[in-house]
Amino acid sequence: MAGVNFEKLYMQAINKYCKSAKAVDCPLKVFNDKSLPTLNSDVVQIRGVTSSKVAAGSFPKDLSEITESEYNRLLLELNSKKMRHVGPLGDVIGDYYQSLLYLAEDGVQVPQKMKALKMYIGNGSQDTKSHCRELYMDINYFLSNYKGNYIPKLEKGANANRTKGLINFDSETAKDVVKCLDYSLKEVDKEFGAYKGFVYRNGKMSPHSGTYVSTSKDLQCLMGDTSEFHVIKTKRGHDIHKFQQKYYPVNDSEREVLLPRDSHYREVTGLQYEEERLKLAKAKYEYLKLGNESITQDEVLSKTHVWEEI
Repeated sequence: MAGVNFEKLYMQAINKYCKSAKAVDCPLKVFNDKSLPTLNSDVVQIRGVTSSKVAAGSFPKDLSEITESEYNRLLLELNSKKMRHVGPLGDVIGDYYQSLLYLAEDGVQVPQKMKALKMYIGNGSQDTKSHCRELYMDINYFLSNYKGNYIPKLEKGANANRTKGLINFDSETAKDVVKCLDYSLKEVDKEFGAYKGFVYRNGKMSPHSGTYVSTSKDLQCLMGDTSEFHVIKTKRGHDIHKFQQKYYPVNDSEREVLLPRDSHYREVTGLQYEEERLKLAKAKYEYLKLGNESITQDEVLSKTHVWEEI
């Protein structure tokens, strides 16, 4: 089944808008040509509807900023705590020999103030001999579910694939992990600056998850699943990719930008970012059709969304 001709439909939509607006110069771009756009202050709408999905969300109040001395103390404590040993079928076997954070490194030189990032990024590369595994699933599970009540870690013998919960630590330790991670992310911003511009994400996206959100500078990023695709315009992303290039060459091919856990977004169905939406949908279609000949471009486009930080 043939897909939509993106270029043809794209140009038809632009011409249709320019004609309707009687514009001499028409810089605005629109993909959906099923109805004429209308203008509404700062956002151009399609079908007269602008989606501004913003949720207040919940935010842990006891995750306050820490000082450098507190950060160093917590890193030592985390260095003494053990990862869990999870079997190939998801069964929690017990504590593993590896610590939550290896302060000592072999093959890399990560600045002390940024070492907490290793717990989120993990170790999946042959380029370094650092030993820290990924903890991002536990970290974001904690941020999504913590409402001030204690959350234990899964008991030995539980199956991590079938039982929701924290695998490697309880909520008290999770708070320390997040505080340290926040501290290191601020240090990344100090050195490399906040990332401003478009990033891309596979999987789910919400107006305010209260978690860290992994995105990529790369249209072809393979992180996440294929349920949805997102173009996100961020104002203050953490440039993990630059950190990885300079200090920690682990999973750096992902070209990751980590979005702050306190950010809010709105989904935009207007004209101003449709060019980026089109680019992402085309890139995803070219990749997905290699493994699924029946998929169409309009299917991919229907799952492609645009967001901006507010």
